[in-house]
Amino acid sequence: MVDGVTETIFLLLGGLGIFVYGIHLTSDGLQKLAGSKMKTFLTKLTQNRVVGSVVGAFTAAVFQSSSFMSVMVVGLVSAHLLNLTQAASLIVGMNVGTTITSQIIAFEVSAFALPMVAVGVYLNLFSKKEGWHFAGQVLTGISMLFLGLMFMKDAFVPLRDNPMFLEFFVTYGGNIFLAAMFGIVATFVIQSSAAIIGITIALASSGLLALPAAIAIVLGSNIGTTLTAQIAALHMNRTAKRAAMIHTLFNVVGVIWVMLVFNKFVDIVDWATPNDPSFVAENGSSPYIARHIANAHTIFNILNVIVFLFILPYAVKFVEWILPPRNTNRPKGMVPLHKGYLKSPEIALMQSKLASQAMFNIVLSNFDHCKTYFRDPKVEAMIFKNEKTINRYHVDISQYLSKLLAMSEMTEAQAQKIPVFLHLVNDIEAMGDCMKQIIEEVRTLYEHKKKLTRGEITSLNKMFDALRQHLVLLGKMLEQPIRDKVIEVEEDLITFRRTKLDRTRTRNHYMTNIVGCLHDFVRKMSNLLVMTREV
Repeated sequence: MVDGVTETIFLLLGGLGIFVYGIHLTSDGLQKLAGSKMKTFLTKLTQNRVVGSVVGAFTAAVFQSSSFMSVMVVGLVSAHLLNLTQAASLIVGMNVGTTITSQIIAFEVSAFALPMVAVGVYLNLFSKKEGWHFAGQVLTGISMLFLGLMFMKDAFVPLRDNPMFLEFFVTYGGNIFLAAMFGIVATFVIQSSAAIIGITIALASSGLLALPAAIAIVLGSNIGTTLTAQIAALHMNRTAKRAAMIHTLFNVVGVIWVMLVFNKFVDIVDWATPNDPSFVAENGSSPYIARHIANAHTIFNILNVIVFLFILPYAVKFVEWILPPRNTNRPKGMVPLHKGYLKSPEIALMQSKLASQAMFNIVLSNFDHCKTYFRDPKVEAMIFKNEKTINRYHVDISQYLSKLLAMSEMTEAQAQKIPVFLHLVNDIEAMGDCMKQIIEEVRTLYEHKKKLTRGEITSLNKMFDALRQHLVLLGKMLEQPIRDKVIEVEEDLITFRRTKLDRTRTRNHYMTNIVGCLHDFVRKMSNLLVMTREV
């Protein structure tokens, strides 16, 4: 038999575990349902910072994960699809959106939690359609929120009659600054502001916590959750650090000004929320206080957004000042592939695509240098420097995609893109090798005191000019494939190979070898065109 204290601890820990896992299931399911479409939505509707904050609130309400939203926003900034001001408007808005969790758990629908679990599990396990499968995961997650909260409330019921706990809450519950500090530390330890708000609602609903102390804990949790983002950003780039700093600045400044007018703020919450939060039912519970706490969380973030939107450009400049650009050993212009993006397969794949495009652009640069090399051997150093960067991209992208496959739970469509990108970077790297082989062939020719004839150089220049047009089109296909255009370019390459390369006749074996390298180059271009249909 377990005693009362042990039972309370078991209920509390079990309830907290179910609650946190419910948050994870809900967030993960929603990400899979809408992740690929949401990035397009974000980039198109953030030109105005007011609209951006509304979009941030909406998307955060959908995903219910500020950490995922931060990763997505940072990824879009790194991809130059958003600037830092647009990202900041999303960040301040998403704080409002994540308050929907507290609003949901303030509803008294625990009686429906078990039927929701049944429906959610059925959809998750037996539905053949991927969309219904993820919807079932979301429904299961939401039902687990209510179950976890119910267990935590039950755990706190016996504490109402415990003199030690009553004395503790009377002593420290009246000090809003200590309560706020508890919210900061507890959120940082548990790594979930929603979980701390759930515990706070459970404590207050059990009659152990007054409204002012509960609101102070919720305010503190808003700061605690930004510390988690700060730690996550330590291993990411400067953009991620700036985004995390804006998030922290937003919440810290907001909590400070609300604490300065705390009593007025509590009055606003009380005025905006029906029923008396101090009402105690016959069973000793406080049935109305949960909605007051949830509304306090939402009102705080809405007021903070209104204040921050006016000073947002200055906040961005301040963050850029305290976190200036930093020099790294990474070749200039190289797209970073950070581990932090692996939490979001869609963003990780987007970064992989950007890195592949950058890799292709270096191959295009080497192609131009290679043509120049026929008359100016001085460009050889630049070609081999670029080749090292191409090889580094090849290794980095391949390893990154392997980690993504091992670490992330992806949709079927996302998983199918990984082998496509692996083939893509293999072909781009092989194209770079073709240019290196041409350079080595021409260098050997020069070392043997021989030269290409004027006619051979003219013929090569024409081939390079024709191929370059196709390379530029191929680069556009990598960015935005158009099926009809892909087929057209593919047919042009086949024609080029038959009419130009196959008909080249020469007794100069160096020229023959160069044409053979161009043959391989064109084959890899054709392979790349096929892959662009899948990215």
